[in-house]
Amino acid sequence: MLNGKNIAAVLAAGTLCSAAEIAPWDKYHIPEESRWRGEALPLPDPARDIMLFGSNVEWFMADGNGLGMIDEVRRLFPDTQFVLSAVFFPPKELPEFLKQVYARGAFFQSQKAPVLDADALKTAGPHPLGDQGKEVHTENWVIATTPNYRDFYRKKLLNTAKLGVNNFKQVDFVWPWDQRYAYDDISVALFRDYLAEKDDGLTLRGDNGSLRTIKFWDYFEFYRGLRFRPADLNLRDWKEYRPVREAEVMHGAPTLYDRRNLTVFFLLYHYEHLRQYQRFGRWAGEVGAIHEATVNPESLYNACDNIFISRLNDFGTVYYEYFGSPLNSEAAYLFMPSYLRDARRSGKRIGLIKELGQGGHGRPHNTPIMEYIHNFDLVGNGFSYYQNEWEEGTFAQMKDPANAYFHNRWKVWLGGAYGYKDARNLKTFRPRAKALQVTSRSGGFYTESWIWDAQVRNTFGGDLLAAHVDVESTFPGQFPEVAEEFGTIFYTPLFTRRIDVEPLKRFLSQGGRRLITHSFIPYSIDRGVNYFAWDEQSHQIAHHAQDNLNSSDRWFLDPAFSCLKLRQGEVTGEVRMAGGTLGAITIPEYWEWPVPGGEVLAEIGTLPLVTRFRTSQGNELYYVHARLSRIEPKTRRKLTALLAEAAEADRLAIPDAEHPALLHAYRLGTASGDAVVLYDRALLERDGAVLGYRPAEEWAKILFQYRADGACSGARYLVRKPGEYLVWHFISGRSEVVSADHTLELPLRLEGVFADVIYIGENTPEWRGFLDERRRHRKTVLGNLDFDPAAPMLPSAGYLLNAD
Repeated sequence: MLNGKNIAAVLAAGTLCSAAEIAPWDKYHIPEESRWRGEALPLPDPARDIMLFGSNVEWFMADGNGLGMIDEVRRLFPDTQFVLSAVFFPPKELPEFLKQVYARGAFFQSQKAPVLDADALKTAGPHPLGDQGKEVHTENWVIATTPNYRDFYRKKLLNTAKLGVNNFKQVDFVWPWDQRYAYDDISVALFRDYLAEKDDGLTLRGDNGSLRTIKFWDYFEFYRGLRFRPADLNLRDWKEYRPVREAEVMHGAPTLYDRRNLTVFFLLYHYEHLRQYQRFGRWAGEVGAIHEATVNPESLYNACDNIFISRLNDFGTVYYEYFGSPLNSEAAYLFMPSYLRDARRSGKRIGLIKELGQGGHGRPHNTPIMEYIHNFDLVGNGFSYYQNEWEEGTFAQMKDPANAYFHNRWKVWLGGAYGYKDARNLKTFRPRAKALQVTSRSGGFYTESWIWDAQVRNTFGGDLLAAHVDVESTFPGQFPEVAEEFGTIFYTPLFTRRIDVEPLKRFLSQGGRRLITHSFIPYSIDRGVNYFAWDEQSHQIAHHAQDNLNSSDRWFLDPAFSCLKLRQGEVTGEVRMAGGTLGAITIPEYWEWPVPGGEVLAEIGTLPLVTRFRTSQGNELYYVHARLSRIEPKTRRKLTALLAEAAEADRLAIPDAEHPALLHAYRLGTASGDAVVLYDRALLERDGAVLGYRPAEEWAKILFQYRADGACSGARYLVRKPGEYLVWHFISGRSEVVSADHTLELPLRLEGVFADVIYIGENTPEWRGFLDERRRHRKTVLGNLDFDPAAPMLPSAGYLLNAD
């Protein structure tokens, strides 16, 4: 780092590009007289809490907005580092503004928005091309497979540094997603070098600060468990490689070589995207700066690989976006343990980023107190930093209650800040779950993002959370290192890597395991082929079964599955389990499992739908005879709850079937008790099923607020021992003493409200003292948010939609 060094010396040494080096498309040249002349500015301490407000750099510099915001945040949160995270290239007057920012004890970050570079990049050809011939310079994404594009991005960063900036963040650091890209000759040549491992690879952090370098085939093997040679793609040499087109493979009549080619292509652009993260980090390092990023979200098409981004030695913090509905907190509760485990091993942290309205504008989807609850919930899963954006109006207008629209936007940021700080100050954390789900992440696979959606296709995840099962998720590349900690495994990866076959065999040989799976999973060995597109057509399922059940090298999760057989054609019938009827469904195909000694637990019509088998090694296998993605959702949810009960999976609470709640339980690190976040599940799923952006007319109808007239939800929370408990609701202020007997059940209920944070602890003097402090703090929070829990319900449609 350059902290304590003189930036002028670095500039004089020629680290940054000079005027003579400027290409015609470099619109970000900084003249000599505008350069920063002082010492390198300090960076935030990553070990301490950091809050950021994102906005236009010129807004921060105008009308006292940025400086006024610093003064207000520092007054309210004096122990927290605060960063102005400024989008757009800074004006040449920035150095004088930076002096004022840092004199106030705050920090400055430059956010780079790729969409603003489109006009400049138009002249930076030849361009990366999509599979439909589109040039790539038009949207808010980053691709730099050509030398001119890389040169442009590097000079933009280094020119910004000339103004004194040493903290960068890339907005929407994603690969272009509207079609597949890198079909131009320059990009293909780059990919051929990766296949031949002629690049310098990715430098990754490991335990205890160790470093190692991997190249493309190491990366490919991590996800697919194998490596290809040119002949495996019907090539004589990697110099002949050219990517196939996705549509031709997934909906045409492809050869085996075509299918392998597509799998390779998916991971090639993921690998290149990681290389661009590494380039940005190293370019920043040339001037003693750090580089962070916002990803939205991790997915097959935008190439974000959050596991490997956190492993990169030369890159900084990644911020996960949680926009839209609070329902996305379920995904954080289920999947964050996996991301956090990996990031901590690399000495990294993970940031949380929100938006004040769709795209950062208009009415926020949460009221200020709901933003408090949502952030308190999310941060309990391990997020270290909080950012929210954008501004509207001046900061003076945002602070003034008379300007209701602008004031509400500031209060929503502030509500999120209080939720973040309360979770951090109380050291809330999610304990290690009792059950584990293993499933595929979106890197290279047709499956939903882990960031937003708990109900990833062909998994039990979201339905398990609805049943309050104590479960977390991992992926095959991480499973071997955590498997021994769990006795109950919901095993649902789309493909099992060959390198996992022996570890799985050893894991099951110990006995005493419960393994729950379904349909094709028990025979789906990874052959380096994506058999299923998003629509999972029946012919794809049949092709997959043919290749796996009839091959000479076939594999089964357990020998008991060797009698599995795919029966094509629809099956219709009533689903029955545990003496009740769950609903009538139709599934497009069915798997027979006539295992001797199998016990039928559920039926569809006259056919088994769930079968249990106890192996000679002492394991219990639970098998659903259909794809989970093709079971009607309401029926699947009931089926999953009963299946978890049959497998004796540990639960956090007993659901209320009539009035279901979404429940996330956290331990407190500063007191002997729990914090439980409770939402009304029926309302949340009714209004919050769309997790990201939605049409403006729909957005205008949805407002997540505390009051919910006529609503009722609850659950019976399971405490760890019998006794008398003092339960206190943070938002409503309601308090009650409740006894838990040998069942360990403690009733929790929301009446007429959408959500609350509920503190639960034994009724001891220490716990009562803790709650007394919380009550005092509650007055501060509610007062600064102008919130009265007894106030009437707000109208959803039309309320504070805009400044008019």
